[in-house]
Amino acid sequence: MPFDVGITRADFLASLGAVVAVPAVPSGPVAIPVVLERGRFFAVPRVARDESVMRLWLDTDGGGFVFSESVARWGLLVIADPAGKARTWTRLPAFVPGASVPAPGGREGRLFVFARDDEERKDPILSGFDGQLGASWFQDRTWTFDYRARRVVLRDSIAADDGPRVAVRFAVGPDGRRIDGGQFPRFSVAVGGEERAMSFDTAATVAQRDNDRSRGSSPAPLVKATSFVRRGVFDAWRRAQPDWTVNEEVSVHRDVSAIRVPSVRLGTIELGPVEFTTRPGDDVFDGEPGLDGKLGGNAFAGRVVTIDYPRAVLAVR
Repeated sequence: MPFDVGITRADFLASLGAVVAVPAVPSGPVAIPVVLERGRFFAVPRVARDESVMRLWLDTDGGGFVFSESVARWGLLVIADPAGKARTWTRLPAFVPGASVPAPGGREGRLFVFARDDEERKDPILSGFDGQLGASWFQDRTWTFDYRARRVVLRDSIAADDGPRVAVRFAVGPDGRRIDGGQFPRFSVAVGGEERAMSFDTAATVAQRDNDRSRGSSPAPLVKATSFVRRGVFDAWRRAQPDWTVNEEVSVHRDVSAIRVPSVRLGTIELGPVEFTTRPGDDVFDGEPGLDGKLGGNAFAGRVVTIDYPRAVLAVR
C-alpha cells in the first residue's frame, strides 16, 4: 500500500531510474523480528541508542519512509534530496544485535522523511508505527512471509519445497533494467473467469467501520489487512456476478466498498474466497494504469509466501 510522501506513484517512479548493485545478503535464513497484527506485518527491531522498539510497517507495494516525529525522537540524520527536490531523506538507526533489521539495499539505504499533515495524522491506517520498509528494502533479496507461524525470514534463495510458483513482473526504466527503489511485484490473477493484473501488497489495509453500537457511539475502527480493487473493476464484477456479496461504505474513509470474491487463482494456486475493497478515488493506483488490483495479507492468511526478487518468482504453500 503506497504512501510516498506527497508524490504520486508516477512522480515517484520518474524520480528514480538509477540501478544499484545487488547487495550482499547473509548466508542462510535470517529471521526478522516481527509482529503480525490483523494480517499486517511490522518489523520490531530495538534501537541501540535507547533499546526502544522501532515499529516498521512491511510494505512490498510501498516506497519506504520514516515519519518526521520518529526522525526527531531518535535524532536520525536528515539528508537533502540528491535531485534537489523539496523533500528530505534519512537512514535507519543502529539496532541492538540480535534484534535488528538490515538496511535497505536500494536508494543507497535512504528512506523518505514523511511529515504528516493534520488529516494524515488522523488517519488510523497511518497510526501506531514509526516508518515503512518498502520496495527499496525488499529488492534484490528473497523473503518468506509465513502467515501461519507469524514470521518473516530473509533467505538466500527460493527452494523447491516452497510450493507452486508464479512469475512476477517488475517495472523497468528506459534502459530496460529494474528501477532502484521501484521494484513492486506484479502478477496475473484469475477472477471470475478473467485474468487481472495485480500486485503483491503486504500492507493493503482497510480501516473498517465498526457497526456494533453496543461498543459505544464512536468505536475505534478495525484496522486490518485487505486486498484492493479499482472501482471500475469492482463495478464490473458486481454487474457480472450479482450473487457475490457486496457491502457499501465499510470504512471510516469515504467511498470504500467491499466485495467477496469466491475464488481467486494465482497460477495453479487456489487462494479461495478473498474480500476486496475499493479506495477513495482509487488513490492507491496512482500512476499504475495497467493494474486492476492488489492482493494483500487477507488473501494469504494461513499460507506461506516466498518471493525471490532476483529470480522474479513467487511461491505459495
